[in-house]
Amino acid sequence: MRLFVGAFAPPDVAAAIRGAVAGLDARVPVAEDIHLTLHFLGETDDAAVPGITAALEREVARRSEVPLWIRGTGAFPDFERARVLWIGVEEAGVAGRLLDLARAVGNAESPWTPHLTVARPRRRRHLEVPEPFRALRFDLPWTLAEVHLAASHPAPEGSARYRSIARFRLRPESL
Repeated sequence: MRLFVGAFAPPDVAAAIRGAVAGLDARVPVAEDIHLTLHFLGETDDAAVPGITAALEREVARRSEVPLWIRGTGAFPDFERARVLWIGVEEAGVAGRLLDLARAVGNAESPWTPHLTVARPRRRRHLEVPEPFRALRFDLPWTLAEVHLAASHPAPEGSARYRSIARFRLRPESL
């Protein structure tokens, strides 16, 4: 199965984002599937899941919740050749905690751009990115309090749906 380690956006954040991008001529995820990928594992043998789960439980338990802001928009690889449209994720507290969490769960990407994927092309190779998307401004708070080991399942039109296999709580942030 295709696995990733991530965090699902809280319902209020996901609904606000989904509402803002609903009119795009693209594949847009349902609100409950909007997530931050901390580490993409890809095709993984079922027999490996218990070991991955144990390692995640150990690493996530050592870390505190991460205050975040949902801000800005972007595209991979860029707006002119967009294959993915995203909303940015920024740390609101101590810098480096989100990257530390991503590294702790196995992400070695450098540089890493924390984001919520909000659109992919339907059938063509690239998306036409409307100016209103580029101009979208969010200032949504999110306290990342749990991490999921999740599976990606194919859905109609080449999109995917996601299912949490295991959930791991971060320590509450101390005041």
